[in-house]
Amino acid sequence: MSQPTSGPMVAGSRTGSVRSYTTFRLRSGLFGTATSAVKEITALPPLTPIPHAPAAVRGYVNLRGHIVLVVDLHCLLQREPAALRPESRLIVFKAHLGDAFGILVEQIGDIVELSDEQTEAPHAGTDDSGCDLGDWPEHELIRSVGKLDGALLSILEAHQLRPRLERAVAGTIKRQETDYSSGRKESSVNAS
Repeated sequence: MSQPTSGPMVAGSRTGSVRSYTTFRLRSGLFGTATSAVKEITALPPLTPIPHAPAAVRGYVNLRGHIVLVVDLHCLLQREPAALRPESRLIVFKAHLGDAFGILVEQIGDIVELSDEQTEAPHAGTDDSGCDLGDWPEHELIRSVGKLDGALLSILEAHQLRPRLERAVAGTIKRQETDYSSGRKESSVNAS
């Protein structure tokens, strides 16, 4: 993946204009989020599905007595669901981002430190993995793009994950209500 930087890396450290990012892989590329927002990273415990939840909600897990909602970032970004593999991990975010939730990732990476000069706003084009940065339907989730040795790092805005998930849930509820109303109207029309 990336070369570690010299010197100790402290979670959430911020020296001048240098920020620490926890990196992870999804099929579509290399991603990162501010290490200061991450509570823990764990192997994925058994998932309990939630009936009628949007595709982005894979279910919930019990982590040492705490219920944590599991979000499939791939689905949240309107991609195919992430495959559950032995190297899959759950990145759990700190409480200041909302109720306990975490994102399912296919593989955890390194903690990297990037200066402001090594990041820029996302723009149209493709990264090294072929991911079209200008074609992301959820562009508000990508805060910036970081330049690493031989790769680009799409940096997620962790504070936007929960609001985006809430919009996905609201959209699912609205579709279910519309489907229910449509089915009800059809049955009353067929009965007459």
